[in-house]
Amino acid sequence: MQHKNKNCKRCGLGYSPVSGHQEYCVSCGVTNTKEYKKKYFQEHKKEALVYQRKQRQIPEVKARKEEYDKKYRQNHKGQKKEYRTRNPKKVKAHNMANYWLKNLKSPGFEFHHPDYSQPLLVEVLPIMEHHALHAQLRQKQKI
Repeated sequence: MQHKNKNCKRCGLGYSPVSGHQEYCVSCGVTNTKEYKKKYFQEHKKEALVYQRKQRQIPEVKARKEEYDKKYRQNHKGQKKEYRTRNPKKVKAHNMANYWLKNLKSPGFEFHHPDYSQPLLVEVLPIMEHHALHAQLRQKQKI
């Protein structure tokens, strides 16, 4: 069934609705959804945390979590040690940076080590920029 063209309630542009109940164009619909989720999360964050804490106290849930953790530790037992032995400079740099990051209490930022042999020579970057920088570095290594 084809629906007649409508004008978006938010931006006023014309669009072809997928269903008869659609009131917004695609881009405005996405924006509305993101705004709603953000608002809803902020409003209900405390309630969700209380609910999660209660759930963790239920014996069945607690047992499942413990079983999962046990399996995970068994499956990944040697990986941490192996990484530490292969990358001692990186580990030292990360430990020193994490110590300072915790003491500086700067949420939303991470340290980037251009040179792991100098662990205190770091750049403080927003998390997303840090991730993007590492993605670029990984691409350069592949080439």
